[in-house]
Amino acid sequence: MRLEESPSALVASQYGWTGNMQRLIMSQTHSKKNDVQRDFYLHQKQHLEINPRHPIVKKLRDLVAHDSADQEAHRMAKMMFRTAVLRSGFLLQDTASFAKDIEQMMRFSMGIPLDEPIEEDIESGSPSVASESPEEVKAEDSASSSDTFEDKDEL
Repeated sequence: MRLEESPSALVASQYGWTGNMQRLIMSQTHSKKNDVQRDFYLHQKQHLEINPRHPIVKKLRDLVAHDSADQEAHRMAKMMFRTAVLRSGFLLQDTASFAKDIEQMMRFSMGIPLDEPIEEDIESGSPSVASESPEEVKAEDSASSSDTFEDKDEL
């Protein structure tokens, strides 16, 4: 029962590779670049299974029934598909777009306008970014390398 708690799942065809198998094959360093058999299995179609009893699917159905051109419903359906891809173990092709959509959803749920700009740093005039100074990074690196060196001496 793949769809007891999730709204959708992406399932490999009968002889296709699962998401985990695709990741394993893609991680092989000594594989041929233009392997016809590998490319054949990598491009097999998957099946999207949808749970019609899930609250998200029911809400999407209502949104589309009310207005088939609703952009919010389109974005939510796309997000549901992408989460099904990830949940099923497959790799997303466009991770930057996925991250942007997640950020927009976070802004919406927190009540932050989508067009609200990032505050600029007063000193430099650029957006403020919390980062460590190079001295802090070097100190941490030397501390961690000395710890590993001592651990190696004990062996």
